[in-house]
Amino acid sequence: MRIGPARLSSDSSQTTFFTSGFAIDTIDQIAVPRSGVNFEVDWVSARESLGSDITADIVTVSLLKPQTWGKNTLLHWWDFSATTKDASIGLSPTSLGGLFSLSGYAPNELSGRHSGIGRVLYYRALGDNAISGFNTSIYLGASFEMGNVWQDDDAVSFSNTVFAGSL
Repeated sequence: MRIGPARLSSDSSQTTFFTSGFAIDTIDQIAVPRSGVNFEVDWVSARESLGSDITADIVTVSLLKPQTWGKNTLLHWWDFSATTKDASIGLSPTSLGGLFSLSGYAPNELSGRHSGIGRVLYYRALGDNAISGFNTSIYLGASFEMGNVWQDDDAVSFSNTVFAGSL
């Protein structure tokens, strides 16, 4: 056990990257979406030819689609991410944990090079009027979540999927 200030490593690294992305966003409201769609694809690429110490790629795909009937909404929400190099070389791994991201786990408790999560959320507006001063209604809902993170390409499988949910 060591007491006192942490000794930081004198190692240094340089990560230089470029990024590209595409998004379609017609979601009506970000806090409680009831209509529209959000689809995003992002690519981050680190290259030694740009001055980086590593060559690596990260690809992320996300889809959010609410379906509403009356006061009820069913929200389909999917996120997938893959990294071509280990996080120890300067790229942050993908992580899951926290509310609607494998609820029950601490935020960012699970991390790895690859991640996938699918969620189905149901919520119902409990009144017709907004809460005074907040311009929003009160909702009651639940979520069903399934996903995982994986360090190795060979480990990615539905057989080791983690299930979670919230009320």
